[in-house]
Amino acid sequence: MQLVFIRHGDPDYDIDGLTDIGKMQAKALAEYLKNEKFDAVYASPLGRALLTAKVCFDDKDITVLDWLREFAHDVTLLNGAKQLSWDFMPSYFCGRGEFYDYNKYLDCAEMKSGDIKKFYAEVIRGFDGILAENGYVRENRYYRAENSNKKRIVFFCHFGVMSVIMSHIMNVPHVVIAQHFCASPSSITTFATEERENGIAQLRCLSYGATPHLDVKNIKPSFAARFCETFDSDERH
Repeated sequence: MQLVFIRHGDPDYDIDGLTDIGKMQAKALAEYLKNEKFDAVYASPLGRALLTAKVCFDDKDITVLDWLREFAHDVTLLNGAKQLSWDFMPSYFCGRGEFYDYNKYLDCAEMKSGDIKKFYAEVIRGFDGILAENGYVRENRYYRAENSNKKRIVFFCHFGVMSVIMSHIMNVPHVVIAQHFCASPSSITTFATEERENGIAQLRCLSYGATPHLDVKNIKPSFAARFCETFDSDERH
């Protein structure tokens, strides 16, 4: 089975929609996907993701899932400042060894302050429910293949929730993924099951943050989700 995760097009957060560039990206994505076959199409209820999905697929083919909404929750840092739970300054993040421990990070002070463990559990419960419906049941840190298949499922969602899902798939803290990876708007991330042992499947990342639909249209990927390449630049700080 293949799972395809698509981040929404370039966002206009003020209206929870797409910028003009985001609309161009969505159209390029639709053209790129027009001959692709999917067994199910899921989307976040938030406008920027749902609009991207609707450019690519008919409304009747899209199932909206509330748990796919952006995973954006405030936490309180040790110095009392507020911060999104997956967006830290490097000096702070790297100084907190707990953030790199998959078995402990959700119980550290920052994550507890935002009840992140609860929200994380909601996402993975929803995700594992979809996989179970399609024949793959979570067991230990892999999936029990009860009905192996070659279905293809696509999710239109957000960078934060993608990081949480990838965290669960790869058994890595989602804050590490969000801190060190960048999936630009409208990019495509693909995982596939591998059943090297009968009845036991793991998911392997085939591509992350790919933008072939933009490349063929000579559209430069958005800078969103990235920060300044050098401190003295005028890029997003």
